[in-house]
Amino acid sequence: MKAKKYGKTFKLIRENLNLPRSQVYEGVMAKSNAQRFEKGEQDSSFEKVAIVLERIDLSFDEFIYIHNGYQVSEKEKFIHEFVNLKDTTNSTGITDLRDKLIASGATDNTSFLGHLRVVLEAFLLYNKEQEFDNAKKLADPIWKQLEKKDIWYYNDILIMANIYYVLDEDAVVTIIAKMLKEIKKYAGYKNSVNLDTVILLNYCLYLSKRGKILETEPYVLRALENARKYKQSDYLIQAKMKYAELLWAKNQKQEANEIVEKMYAALEALERWKLLQDFKKDWEKITNESRS
Repeated sequence: MKAKKYGKTFKLIRENLNLPRSQVYEGVMAKSNAQRFEKGEQDSSFEKVAIVLERIDLSFDEFIYIHNGYQVSEKEKFIHEFVNLKDTTNSTGITDLRDKLIASGATDNTSFLGHLRVVLEAFLLYNKEQEFDNAKKLADPIWKQLEKKDIWYYNDILIMANIYYVLDEDAVVTIIAKMLKEIKKYAGYKNSVNLDTVILLNYCLYLSKRGKILETEPYVLRALENARKYKQSDYLIQAKMKYAELLWAKNQKQEANEIVEKMYAALEALERWKLLQDFKKDWEKITNESRS
C-alpha cells in the first residue's frame, strides 16, 4: 500500500493526541523519514502504517474515515444503503439506489458496484414478473465471473447471497456450500451476521419457489435463530413468514395462520405497507393453492 497521501492525516491525529513524533514512529521509521511522511513527501508500507495505528489505538477503518473528512467512501455508502434495503420487495428503494449507482458511473459489469447495480436490476425484474427466467439472464454473467475464484471475499459473498436463488439448481448447490463456508470467516465483521441470515432466507425462497417447502426447515430454523440472537427485526418477520409457510405445508394450519396474523400486525405497527401487501398476496396464493 502506498501511504504517502495519508501522512498528513497521521500528523493531524498525532498532534490532536499530543503525542511526540518519536513516541509514534520510534523503531518504525527514522526521524527524517517520519517527518517527510507526515509532510506527504514520502511513502510508507502497509506494515509500518499498521504498527503506527496500533500505537495510537486506532483501527484502519476509523483512520480512513477520518482521512476522508469523517465521511465513508462512496463504495461504503452504496453497500450501507444496499444492506439497509432489508427486503427485495422495496422496489422504490431499489430503484433509487440503482439510479444512484448509474449516476455514479457504475456501468462496468465486471466491477463490484457494477455487480451491485445488476443485482438491483434483477430484483426489479423479478418483482415485476414474479418469475426467475429474465432475472437469471442478468445474474448469469456475474456467476460466470465469480465461479472462477477459489476464494470469495465479503463483497463477493454479498453479491452472490442476493442473486444465487435465481440460478440453475446445480449452480445453487455449489454456491450455497461455498457461501456458508466462506461467511464463517467473517464472524464479527461488519454486517456479516445479516448476510448469513440473507443467505438462509434466500435459499428458503429458492426452495419454496420450486415446490420444496419441507426442505426449507433447517434453513428457516437457523434464520430464526440468527434473527432472534442478533435482534434483526425485519429478518425475524421474514423468517417467521417462511416458518408459517413450512407449518402450512406440514398441515399445521392453525398455528401457521396465528403466526401470519401476528406478522401482519407487526408490519402494520412498523408501517411497512408494501411488505405487508406482498406478504398478504403471497400468503393468499399459498393457502388458495392448498385448497384447490
